[in-house]
Amino acid sequence: MHKFIEEYCEKIIPVGSRVTCVPAPTNTDQDFLVLCNDSNKAASLFQVLTEDGFELGGSCPFADFSEDIVYGFNSSKKGDVNYIVTASQSFFDDFLLASNIAKKLNLLDKQQRVDLFQIILYKNFGEHEFVED
Repeated sequence: MHKFIEEYCEKIIPVGSRVTCVPAPTNTDQDFLVLCNDSNKAASLFQVLTEDGFELGGSCPFADFSEDIVYGFNSSKKGDVNYIVTASQSFFDDFLLASNIAKKLNLLDKQQRVDLFQIILYKNFGEHEFVED
């Protein structure tokens, strides 16, 4: 399935609820986390994916990457296959950390998984109040 993108990336890891939840849902996307060597390879990969009919999305398009923006990703989806592509080792590592925690805790509730990823990836604790002892 991933053969045509392997030349652009270092790693492709299955992620998402299909691998973190037991029982695994079958009505969700097949998500794959992709680490590219650099943002130029990531941009080239998106060109190839777009030509193959994938639609782009995500939070930080590679066209906007600069030395200051190294913690971003973009996603590309076709059917139920979703590639989450980054050139950031730290984003890749943090995403895998959140995935492993979700799997260990078997977070079946989607909002709990979303909250976990917001906390790990973006240090976004939402509107939670913490009280000191």
